Amino acid sequence: MGADALTSLAWTFLGIGSGTLLNAVIWRIPSHERPDDISEAFDNEWFVREAARCEKCGALLSNWQSTGLLAVLVRKPTCPQCGRLLAVRRLLVELGSGILWLLSLWFFGPTLYASTVAIFASLLLGIAISDFRSWTIPHEFTWFGIVVGIVLSLFRGFPFISTIIGVSVGPAIFFVVGWLVAKYKKIPIAEVLGLGDYWLIAMIGAFIGWKMVPVAIILSAVVGLVIALPGAVRAALLRTESPKIPFGVFLALGGAVTLLVGDRLVSWYGHWALGR
Repeated sequence: MGADALTSLAWTFLGIGSGTLLNAVIWRIPSHERPDDISEAFDNEWFVREAARCEKCGALLSNWQSTGLLAVLVRKPTCPQCGRLLAVRRLLVELGSGILWLLSLWFFGPTLYASTVAIFASLLLGIAISDFRSWTIPHEFTWFGIVVGIVLSLFRGFPFISTIIGVSVGPAIFFVVGWLVAKYKKIPIAEVLGLGDYWLIAMIGAFIGWKMVPVAIILSAVVGLVIALPGAVRAALLRTESPKIPFGVFLALGGAVTLLVGDRLVSWYGHWALGR
């Protein structure tokens, strides 16, 4: 539908501001190479309490240095101790969020649906980056997303009970799948899917509705399988442990695709399956 220059600029800055808020959480989470590296104390925290630190030397950073654009504007883009340039990654997060908001405006106009897509996309961006670098899906993102998703769904005319089912059906599916896998592999159910994955699929359900939740899960599983298959084959040949993958990254991707084109995918599959 498009938009005028002033509206586009306003939405872009809203997206950049959203990216700044994402940065305030993402870079306070310690980076982990494997999920086993996460300490029990950190894993038991409901919210991220750690102060931001330099990824290179571990020096404490100010709030300004956890951002991108603001850090550049106040001339604090580097670590005060080792001098490492910190602002680039933060700027990329803010720029990515700004682009997502701008694209939402361009494709859907200044509408409530465009706002829904923009907020959902920004949250998924933050979740994907966080899970990729630290194997952690912050409650700050998922809990906020669940509340906002429910509110926006109600404003878009979805019945309240339908929205609540959307929040609940994903975790229920995950629990059943996790229980079956745990029984088959004889491992604790917590090792199949992390708690963050349950909250993430609940958030996705708040935005896309319960009917589309299975579509998001299937898309996520397919993409994750394609990415993980080469490593699993290599591990089988070398008789080593298969590498673990941060499923939240693929779940975020599946949720985004489902919100945008989920109905079309279901329609296409229905025509294909019925041979029409």
